[in-house]
Amino acid sequence: MKKITLLLLLFLPLIGSSHGVPESTIIDMADASLFRWCRFGAEHMVTGYDHILFLIGVVFFLNNYSDIFKFITSFTIAHCITLIFATFYGITANAYLIDAVIAFSVIYKGFENLDGFKKWFSVNAPNLVIMVFLFGLIHGFGLSTKLQEVAVATSIDLSLSQILCFNVGVEFGQIAVLIILFPMFSLLRGNYFDKISNGILVVAGIFLLVYQLNGYFTDHHEHHPQNELGPLCLISQEGNDILANTVGGVTPYIYLWSTGESTNQITPKVNGDYWVVITDIDGYNSDTSFITVMWVNL
Repeated sequence: MKKITLLLLLFLPLIGSSHGVPESTIIDMADASLFRWCRFGAEHMVTGYDHILFLIGVVFFLNNYSDIFKFITSFTIAHCITLIFATFYGITANAYLIDAVIAFSVIYKGFENLDGFKKWFSVNAPNLVIMVFLFGLIHGFGLSTKLQEVAVATSIDLSLSQILCFNVGVEFGQIAVLIILFPMFSLLRGNYFDKISNGILVVAGIFLLVYQLNGYFTDHHEHHPQNELGPLCLISQEGNDILANTVGGVTPYIYLWSTGESTNQITPKVNGDYWVVITDIDGYNSDTSFITVMWVNL
């Protein structure tokens, strides 16, 4: 029972967490150093619940480091190929559909771990190294899509060095995850635990698949496919002025402040709360951004 409780504590945050790129991170990456791009890659892998769930499935029954090296090398080479080349050449696709395929990879690995191919279809499972490589290509494409979203939002023309640094960060993040996962599952393995945990893996993958497909059939048809992010805004105060720092979307922007003003910079007359909404030329709105002015020098 303690093993199952520990397993649920591991899975639940992964299923419920958000895998998007925070607005604060997007704005921060506009003038980030190469080290920050490396850190961004590591952060994205460590917080990427779909990638982690797949890695859980891959390493679950591995008993020695040579097996880990074989399968993780296959996965790493594959996702490096698509991450680097798709990003460098600007190849992209709808993020929801890519993440849906990644969710399917989680379902597949849990099903394969439960010996589903023999039990349900009376056939041997496909070669695991090849399947891990193929799914690795998709995972790399998903990572590339997230990286390109940041580039579009910040109007950055990604350099090869930035892409490589992001990729290096992804690998460090993957190593950090494996350092935790492999010893933990080595200690927890057992017949009952194996069935329950891989069953949860399948259910988690189904949940993610439905979530991503629902996102595609709602958001994809409600928003322009070439401008899914829209404008992003971070308000800053410079002396007596409030400035709306805006990235993403398609310029020119239309500003609507709580004061009724329509410029990117206003000068408040009194202390208090101020907010702004930005609309780009295609009609996409930013989230409402707020700031509290504590002093005004008249």
